[in-house]
Amino acid sequence: MHLTEAWLAAREATRDNAFDAALRRLAGAVARHFVHAPSGCIAELPVGTPDNRLEPGHQFEWFWLAKQAGGLFEGSGLVENLSRAFDFAQRHGVDPQTGGVCASLNEAGHIKDPVQRIWAQTEYLRALASHDEPAVRAILPRQIELFQQRFLRPQGWFECKTASGGRGARRHAVNHALPPRHRLRRIAGLTPQHACSEAKRKMLPHGKPWPSSRLLAGQRG
Repeated sequence: MHLTEAWLAAREATRDNAFDAALRRLAGAVARHFVHAPSGCIAELPVGTPDNRLEPGHQFEWFWLAKQAGGLFEGSGLVENLSRAFDFAQRHGVDPQTGGVCASLNEAGHIKDPVQRIWAQTEYLRALASHDEPAVRAILPRQIELFQQRFLRPQGWFECKTASGGRGARRHAVNHALPPRHRLRRIAGLTPQHACSEAKRKMLPHGKPWPSSRLLAGQRG
C-alpha cells in the first residue's frame, strides 16, 4: 500500500512512464493475491491464510489511492473491488453512533480488534471526501465533528480509543504520523494536487535526489 502511494507520488513528480507500468503490475499482484472476493476488501495477509483480517482503515486508504491512480488500475479489478470494500468497511467497521473506525474485522465482517486508532479515522474522512456519491460525501461534516469530539483535545490528540470511548493502548503507526489537526485541515479542502504535494514533501527530504526510476520500477539495470 505504501509502495503504491510512493510510486504515485514519484509518477506525479517525474512524469516517468516507468511508474505507470510498475503500478499496473502492483495492482494486478494485489488483486490476485490479497483481494477477499466476498467483500472486495484487501486483506492484510494473502487470501487463504488462516486467521486473516480485514482492516477498515486500509480499505479506506486503498479506496483513496485507487482514486489517485485514475485509469492505471483499470483491468486489474481493484477499482470495482474497492468500491465494495468501502461499503463493507463502512457497514461493519464504523460505529454508527460514535463514528469510530475499528482496527480490524474477520472475513465474515465481525469485529476482530475493536480498538479505534486515529489514523483509521482520518483515512475514513479522506475516503468520504473523495467519494463519487454525493450522499456519501454528505456524511463528511458530521463525521469530522464526531472525530473532533472523540479524538482531539486541547493538548493534542488521542492515539487510540476503546469502543466505549476510553483510552486504548498506544500502538505505533509511523506510516500514519501526520499530526491529526494538520491532516484534518487538509481533508476539509482535499484535492488530488494537495495530496500529491503532501506525499512529495514526505518523500523528498531537502537535498535528497530521487532514486533511479528504473530501480523503483523493478527493472534490472
